[in-house]
Amino acid sequence: MGQGVPDHARDKRAYDLYLNDAGLIWADIARALGMRSKQSACLAARRHAERNGLDWPLAFRYQPGIERRAYELKRGGLSWSEVAERLTMTCGSDACKYARRHAEWNGLDWPLCGGTPSQRMTA
Repeated sequence: MGQGVPDHARDKRAYDLYLNDAGLIWADIARALGMRSKQSACLAARRHAERNGLDWPLAFRYQPGIERRAYELKRGGLSWSEVAERLTMTCGSDACKYARRHAEWNGLDWPLCGGTPSQRMTA
């Protein structure tokens, strides 16, 4: 295909990978499909959805154990926005909410990085 011409099969694959594989984030999909960026993969999936009357934007996919994963990713040093991206959430505040829930349920340290609640969200 020429530059700037959408590849419909690749667009469909990007949409399907995101929708059906809860472990993949846009950056993973981009790599799998030979795209240059996570934005390219997201745009491809969006084109497919709009062209075929499918849901867009795609809803957050709840994953069993996501609370623990959010907590562990944050403890591992990621920012809240990075945790959110890894877990296919739209924003860091959602990731923080799930991590806090895990800490409360299991008597673990909270907050993970100190400070006020607003500072925790941006850390």
